Amino acid sequence: MFKPKIVNNDRDKLQPVKGKLVWQKRGRADVTDPWQDDTHFKLTTMKAGTGMQLQLSTAELFSLTQIVRGLYGKFWKDGHQLPRDGDTFELADYAKTAASLDALSNLADLLQAVGEEGFADVIRLLTDAKSSGLAIEAISKLQPDDLAGLGAIASLGALREALCLWEANKTNASEEFWQKAFQARPFVLSQAFSSPVVMLAGKSYVGGKNFHNKGGKEVDYLLRNTLTNHLLLVEIKTPCSRLLDTQAYRQGVYAPSRELTGAVAQISNQRDKLLKGFNEKRVETEDTTGQRVRLSEPRCLVIAGDTEQLADAEKLDSFELFRSGLRAVDVITFNELFAKIESLVSLLQMEQASNCTDSAASETS
Repeated sequence: MFKPKIVNNDRDKLQPVKGKLVWQKRGRADVTDPWQDDTHFKLTTMKAGTGMQLQLSTAELFSLTQIVRGLYGKFWKDGHQLPRDGDTFELADYAKTAASLDALSNLADLLQAVGEEGFADVIRLLTDAKSSGLAIEAISKLQPDDLAGLGAIASLGALREALCLWEANKTNASEEFWQKAFQARPFVLSQAFSSPVVMLAGKSYVGGKNFHNKGGKEVDYLLRNTLTNHLLLVEIKTPCSRLLDTQAYRQGVYAPSRELTGAVAQISNQRDKLLKGFNEKRVETEDTTGQRVRLSEPRCLVIAGDTEQLADAEKLDSFELFRSGLRAVDVITFNELFAKIESLVSLLQMEQASNCTDSAASETS
C-alpha cells in the first residue's frame, strides 16, 4: 500500500509530495476494511541471508504514477495550497495538469505552448525587482552545468540582439540614438577593451567649470576597469561620421576629417580636465556599487564611422596611420566593434553546438 501526503517543503517548494510503502495483512472479514497495516514487520528484525522484493505490475506502476502526478497537479493548480483533511478529489484530472507540465520538457515545447512573446514575458518577470528573490531562489536549484548553459544562452541572446540593432541602424546618424543604445548595452563597449569594464555613468561630468559655474566638460561614457578600478573615457559619434576628408591632401594621402579630429581633441580635453580635477581633490571617489575608483593615465576611446567609407588602400592606410599615431586615444569604428560581437557570437554558437554533440554522444553511450 502506497500512502502519499502533500506537505509544505521548506527546502524546495516544487517538491511537495512524500509517501511511504507499507505492508498490509488481511484482518477479519466482517470489518469495514479487512486490510490493516502490518506493524510487526520491521527491517531491523530480518536475519542475515534473507531478503525481500516488492514487484509492481505495469498496471500498478501506472496507477502509482497517476497518483503522484495527480498530487503534484493538485498542489500546482491550487496555487501551492495544501488539501484539507477530509477533502476528496479525482487525481486523474489533476494528473493531466501535471502531465501537461511534463510535456514542456524542452524549450521548443515551451515556446510552442506560450509563444515567443509569452516566453519573453516570463523572462521579464524573472528580472523584475519584485520577483527577483524568488527567481534567484529557484535558479539556485540548478546544477553548475545548467547555470553555465543558462548564462551562455542569455549572453548569446543579448549579443544577437545587439547585432540585430547594428544591422538595422548602420545608417542611423543620430548621436542620441547611439548614446542610448550603448548605455542599454554596456557589454558592447566591453568588447572595445582588452580588460573587463563596467559602465559608471553616461554623460558624466569630468570637471572644467570656471568661477561662474560654466564651461564644465561631459564625457559620453565613464567606465571602470573591474580588475584595477581605473577609469576609462569613451566618446561616441555615429556610423555615418566621416573618417577622412573626401579630397586627398596630397597624392595617396588623406587627412582625417574635422569630425574625427574634433572627437579626438574633445576627449583629450576631457581627459585633461579629469586628471587635473582628480589630482587637485586627491579623493578616492566611489562608484554606485561602492567600489573605489582610481585614475592614472586613463585610456580614451572614440567610436566613430565605418570602414566601408574607406573604399581603397590609400584611404585605409591614411586612416590606420592617423589612429596608430595617437598616444592616449584609441579609435575604433562601429563596424569593427560589432565585428567583435559577431566573432563572439560565432564562438558561443560553436561551444553550444559542441556541448549538444557531447551530450548526445553521452546519452548514446
